[in-house]
Parts: sequence; structure tokens; C-alpha cells
Amino acid sequence: MYRLLLSSGRAGLAALGLVVAASVSFGPNAPAAAAVTATNMVEAALVSASQIADVNERGLVISTIAEERAKAGDWAMVDRIVAGIDDVAVRDDALTQVALIAAGKGEAERALGLAARVTDMDGRGDATAAIAAALVRQGSVSAGQALARAVEDPEQRFRALVDVARAMATRRDPAAGRALDDALTSLNLIVDAGLSARMRQTAAQAAVMMGDVPRALAITDGLDDAARRLQVLRNAALGFARVGEKAGAVAAADQALEHLADAPDAREQAFILLDLGTALGLAGDQDRARQAFAGAVEAVRGLTPETAGEIEGFVAGAAIDGGLTGFGIEAARGLTEPVVRDIALRGAVAALVAAGRLTEARAIADEIKDGQVRDAALQALVNGAAEAGDTTLAAQAAAAIAGQQARQSATGTIAERQARAGDVAGAFEALARMAESPEREDVALELASVFADSGDVAAVTRAVADVQSTENREIGAANLALAQLSAGNVGAALEAARGLAEPTLRALVLARIATRLGDGTLPDAVPLAPPQAE
Repeated sequence: MYRLLLSSGRAGLAALGLVVAASVSFGPNAPAAAAVTATNMVEAALVSASQIADVNERGLVISTIAEERAKAGDWAMVDRIVAGIDDVAVRDDALTQVALIAAGKGEAERALGLAARVTDMDGRGDATAAIAAALVRQGSVSAGQALARAVEDPEQRFRALVDVARAMATRRDPAAGRALDDALTSLNLIVDAGLSARMRQTAAQAAVMMGDVPRALAITDGLDDAARRLQVLRNAALGFARVGEKAGAVAAADQALEHLADAPDAREQAFILLDLGTALGLAGDQDRARQAFAGAVEAVRGLTPETAGEIEGFVAGAAIDGGLTGFGIEAARGLTEPVVRDIALRGAVAALVAAGRLTEARAIADEIKDGQVRDAALQALVNGAAEAGDTTLAAQAAAAIAGQQARQSATGTIAERQARAGDVAGAFEALARMAESPEREDVALELASVFADSGDVAAVTRAVADVQSTENREIGAANLALAQLSAGNVGAALEAARGLAEPTLRALVLARIATRLGDGTLPDAVPLAPPQAE
């Protein structure tokens, strides 16, 4: 709801109680103070948060304020905020988040101390695993490994070690595979066969992500569940192919083909063959890729026309994804059923866009007869062209969309992408092409959020100028405060925050300003006073 780039996005928090002990007067008649500190602003943010009616939102905001103080290294205030949260689930969530921030700063001991205060045992284990991986990403590899190995519960220890292995692989640490081997030793203590199989599958998928072909295939070979083994091999073939591990992709595809009969039904066999065709194509074996695509169609022959058409419609996109562009396009064009042909051409457009072949995608979109299917293909083209910075093609594709709502949405996408690319003029030109509507306001607020992050105060002011609804105008004002903050104008940000009446926005903006202010002060300013509850 609030485009402030402050919320951690966590949802479902339970009711909370918070005791706010304000050390500064924030009433409307409060005398002018000599200086405003970060602590003053945090106090004001907590007062505002206490006025939020919805208990779930209140909990999220309080947790976010704690996170902001953790980012600032104000651990005393973090402890005070967390101690004031009565709801156990909310407090555990806040502890987990601030512990992760501590780990990201390399403060292993502090992170562990915070995680140890999580009361839910499963939650504590999850937090510990996340902290271990965060320590590795930060560079404290030995500390992260030791922490993961020390987790008592074997399932949670497994997950912690897998996360550590992944983080090590991201750092290109040659010992990542051995960390994954450590994780597998935990399986010896798991008595539930189904759980053990799921954990082994997780380890195999991690090995694929790490690009470790021998380990991935060896772990997969240990799976007793035939259907599960087939799915892992299918994903391994695609995963290895997409990172250029051609030999691994072919090896995984070969094994998957050997076990194809383990698929639960013919339709699933067809989908597996489509993926294997893509993998083999990427691996350079185009002949076998074509055989796989033909096999997918053959697998559902004799089933319902809907199922057969569904698979035929997917062949073009799968083939183009695998580098068989001409084959895929001709496969779509050769279909005789008009609806299936159009759907296949739409898949071809999406695949061409993903491959960066935008001009070809535009030409194929024109071959689609059905209006709604063509509009969907053009929307995919708009997204790809805007992402690639081809604003001319994006605008042309958007203009060609027949449906008004779809055209409006595509134009909004162009505006947002241009804003993220730093093209202020282009973003506003696209916004101007949108009809007055709630969606246009949403896009304007998205532009305000993007420009606030880059500190472009003028662009934020322009973006929110035409916003009409009271709620959206308040969000726009909050973004203006954040724009001033990003531009380094802390005093102006505080002045803009002064006018915010909505307690969630006020609390979040003040928390962000406090983080930026750090140990500094703002002289001759009056602390913010949240509106008095009526």
C-alpha cells in the first residue's frame, strides 16, 4: 500500500502492545527545542505508531522502526523497542529481522544473542539458519559454518547448512560442495522417510544452483521416490543448460529420459519432454531437442483436444527458449486450429522477447488473429522493450494494443521502466498518455517512489501534483519527504514529514530520517507532533 521502500514486506503479524515512554514533549504547543536528535524522531515515530488502529499494521511498523535503528547501530533503542512489544509472534519477528541486520554488519555475537531471544523454537532455528547464511555472505565464512553445524535439530541443521552452502557458492568458495555434504549427513538422523526424501531433493536442487554436476546427479541417484527423482532430473537439465553446463545438462536429460515412464500421466510426460527439449537445445543437441518436442506432442495424442492443443501451443516457446527459433516459429505457424495457433504464436513472442529479439517478436505479434491473445503478446513486448531501453518500440507496441485497459496498463509499465532507467522526461511523457484513472494515480505514485529514491525532488513534486485522492496525496507527501532525504536535505525532509497526518506514513518516514541523521542534530527545529486522536 505505502510506496516508501521502508516496509520489510512481512505480513500476518498478530496483535501487539507497545509501551511508549516519550522523553520529549510532542504536543502542538511544545516549546521550540534547541536541537532535534535521531532519538527525538524515533520517539515521535513510536508515538505515531501507537496511533495505528490496525494491530497487524501496527506490529509491522513497530518492527520496521526497530530495523531502522538496527541499521543505524542504535542497539540500545532496538532493545527498548523490542522489549515494549507484548505480542510474542511480533516480538519474535522483530528479533529475527534485527538479528539478520546485525549479521549483515558482521556482528556475529550480537546476531546470535538476538536470535537466542526468539521464543518459538522453530522460529529460532529458522533465524539461526538465516543468520549463518548472512554471515557467510558478509564474509565471515567460518563463523557461519560453525553456527550452522551447531544447530541441534537435524532438520534445521540441514537447512542451515544448505543455506550456507548456497551462500558460499555465490562467493565462489571452492568448499561449498563440502558444506552441502555436511548437510546431507543430517539425513542420517531423520526417521521420517517422506521428510528425508524432500530434504534430499532440496540438496539436489541446491547442487544444481551451485553448478555442481557430480554432486547433483549423485544426490538425485539416492532418491528412492521415482517421481521425485524424475522432477529433480528435469529441473537439473534445465538449470545446468541455462548456466552453460552443457555436459551436465545432457547427462541429466539422458537420465530423465530413462525414467520418463515414472511420470504420473501422459500430460506430465509431455511437459517434461518440453523442458528436456529446451535443455537439449541450449546444450547444442538440436536434433534430440526436436525429437523431444515431437515426443511431447505424441505423448498426448489420443487425449482430449484441449490437452493436445495445450501441449502444441507450448512447443513454439519451448523451442525458441532452447535456441531453435526457426523451428519454433514454423511449428506455431503450421498449426491448423486457429486458437491453438494464436496461443502458440503468443508463446513465440514471449520467448523472442526473453531472447532480446524484439523486432522479430513485433512481426510475429502481427500474425495473431485473436484480439485478446494479440494484446497479451503486445504487452509482453512492451515489457521487454521497455526493459531493454527501446522506448520507441515499447510505445509503438503499447499503441497497437486494442483493449483500453490493457493499453493503459502497458503505458504505465513504460512510464515505470523509464523512471527506473533515469529517463524523467520519458516517464512523464508516458504518464501523460494514460487516461485519468485510479491506475494513472497508482503509476504517478510509483514514479514518485522511484524519483524519491534517487533524490529528485522536482520530479517527485511533479509526479504527485495531479494526485486527487486524500490517501494518495498523503503517500505523495511522504515520498516528497523521502526525496528530500535522499537529496541530503535532512531538515527539509523533517519539515515535509511535519505535515503527514497518517500515522503509518509518519512513523515510517520519521524512522528513515532518524537513520540518516545518525549522531547529528537539526538546530532550531520543533519536534514533530502527531495529530491528537479525536
